[in-house]
Amino acid sequence: MKEIFEKLEAAVTDIFLFLMFSVYLFGVSPEGYENISETKYLLFCILCGGYCGIMLILLLQKTVLCRAEISGSRWKQISWRDRGERPRICFTLFLFLYLALTAVSGVVSEYGAATLTGEARREGVLTISIYGFVCFFVMKSYRGRHRNVLCVFAAASVLLFDVICLLQLLNRNPLGLYPGDFTYADRYREYGGAFLGTTGNADLTSAFLSLMIPFFAVIFLRSQKKRSPASVLYAAAACFSAVILVWSGVLAGIAGTAVSLIVFLPAAPGMNRKKSLGWYGAAMLLVALSLTSVYFFPSDDGAGSGEDGNAAVRQVEELQQALHGDLSDSAGSGRIHIYRQVWHLIEEKPFLGGGPDTLIFRETEAFRRYDSSRGKYIEAYIDTAHSEYLNIFVCQGLFALAAYLGALACGFFTAVRNRRRLWPAACEAAVFSYAVQACFGFSMYITAPYFWIFLGFLMTREEYGKRGNTEINGL
Repeated sequence: MKEIFEKLEAAVTDIFLFLMFSVYLFGVSPEGYENISETKYLLFCILCGGYCGIMLILLLQKTVLCRAEISGSRWKQISWRDRGERPRICFTLFLFLYLALTAVSGVVSEYGAATLTGEARREGVLTISIYGFVCFFVMKSYRGRHRNVLCVFAAASVLLFDVICLLQLLNRNPLGLYPGDFTYADRYREYGGAFLGTTGNADLTSAFLSLMIPFFAVIFLRSQKKRSPASVLYAAAACFSAVILVWSGVLAGIAGTAVSLIVFLPAAPGMNRKKSLGWYGAAMLLVALSLTSVYFFPSDDGAGSGEDGNAAVRQVEELQQALHGDLSDSAGSGRIHIYRQVWHLIEEKPFLGGGPDTLIFRETEAFRRYDSSRGKYIEAYIDTAHSEYLNIFVCQGLFALAAYLGALACGFFTAVRNRRRLWPAACEAAVFSYAVQACFGFSMYITAPYFWIFLGFLMTREEYGKRGNTEINGL
């Protein structure tokens, strides 16, 4: 009976994963970007919330109907004495501790019911709980029986996503996502922000691509059949996505992807110690040259947000400002100003925070800069810390942040132990890339579920061959 339930859980998980790389990724309403947040949140509740609900029901039924089998065999398989299981046990404890502390933060918050769904980004207790349970059930139930098919399907979906982004970058309007006659070229000038792909905000598109590029790059480089159609598809998805990411100019995603590739590509077959050291040396030289270029980057104090590519320029100016030792709030994209304002709020409530996604309610000074293209000052109010870790700190508190980092540490520790195997190596590269870009990005239900899915992949129990990297050979 227990095996029947486990097969059913695995089947539900497989269906959920295919839906996430199809319906959820491309799901938009006829109103396009004008209504994309509401559309995606509805899909999030239906798919991610529905998946968690179904899996909870199956888990309860299995617990009741198979109580004898579970008590007699399950705990013999999962034991602290098994060193291979210790990271998974610790990860599970940290994960649920993070969810519990998030809930406590919401309960004690002065903003009451607003913490349940969240205010500005809908990253409340309910949304974060769904993230955690998605990760847990993927970790628990994914068996990889259709792994090759899933990887090919995901690569094809990412390629289609890239095609949509490319057309938008060429000032086309596929799917009618932009309202009226607007295009990507009108970003920051005719409408606030930049929108790209079926994920909406360009920063979220960058976060999604920062997951997928290292994942497919590692799969391709470590595949034993590099000329197979599937391997070519993986390479195309990684390369095409990299082009879109660089073209979009979102430095957080570019930095995360670059650091991940620098760290993980030397582990590819054929890279001996000498070649790996050469790769790291070349990478460090490139980083040094890049920082030198940024140091001498010609700044324009009057730059406004309406000029083409200006968002990336402002972020470069911000980095240049830091390299010159000037950490004032006035220039750049406003992150230095945001970080300072957020830190003052952290000092007020350091341990449990102000409540999940309640930063918009708290008293902060708006960021103000002059937009030369519009000829006026622009004010931006702070609704997120623009750093996922800092955002957890200010909203959920130090204890929740420690639990979150503990879960990530367990995931990376597990992956390091299994790095010779293709699947853990690819998932680790993806999670590591996202974790780096998260230092400067923000979490939202549109792309965050993919991160939690990959984190669940990273912690799945290996139930296939013990040697080699033949789990994904290409079809």
